[in-house]
Amino acid sequence: MRSSAPNERSSGSGPDGVGDTTLFAATAASFASDGPTLPIVGGLEERAGMTRPSPITGDSRPSKKQKTFDGLAKEVDPATAAPKEPQIDLAPLYKPWTLLPAELLPQIEKRLGGSWEENTEVVVWTKNQNVKSGINRLKALLGFTAADGPDGKNNATSIKNSGKLIAVSASGQGTTKMIGIVEMAKRIVGGKGDAKEAKEASGETWYAYTGLTGLKMPAQQEKGNEAQEQNAGKKVPVLTVWFSRNSIPEFKKAFGEQTFTVVHHASDT
Repeated sequence: MRSSAPNERSSGSGPDGVGDTTLFAATAASFASDGPTLPIVGGLEERAGMTRPSPITGDSRPSKKQKTFDGLAKEVDPATAAPKEPQIDLAPLYKPWTLLPAELLPQIEKRLGGSWEENTEVVVWTKNQNVKSGINRLKALLGFTAADGPDGKNNATSIKNSGKLIAVSASGQGTTKMIGIVEMAKRIVGGKGDAKEAKEASGETWYAYTGLTGLKMPAQQEKGNEAQEQNAGKKVPVLTVWFSRNSIPEFKKAFGEQTFTVVHHASDT
């Protein structure tokens, strides 16, 4: 007697593969995570330059990576670097009398009774001049001593008892710094704003003359510096303030004359 139990079918027995677990397993294996995968078309470098549309305008725009690469390239590009500031020769400022009108030189030299070098205290400042240091330098040269000084005595190196001139010069952007320092120093040595100090001090009159001239930029400039090449041959302003204990008619006629007071205290020697 034959058994009524159904016969087991081997895998792949169906005509259309229905119920074939071997076919399912083979199909699933091809999509498994550890199975073979398709290669990525185009590397990261190619994708970095791809553009994507803007959500607002719909236009193509560079990706963030592309912007970053472009920004780095611009930072190191020497062609886009800021031009250097033109260099100014300060040597003539240390002999400011050479910048005066030719007709004034012999007249004032005769009045001084000697050479310019022997009778002039030269001060040259730039745009980087420290304000406090500049003020203290002028206070010392003008013979000013504050009432609340450390020892109550005038220990500053000054020219108040000599016939020397003081010439303070600056060029270019340094002229603005120089004007500020000079005006603050004049206010301080005059005892401005301190009524008690002004009452207890005696004053001495000084005379100031401000001359403006110019220096030509040298023709030979550093190659590749467009700013220097453009400024070659142009004039740079030079400002000089002359201080004297005596009025100088020749300076007064050429530049005008200003006066200010330098206070001296009873403790000064």
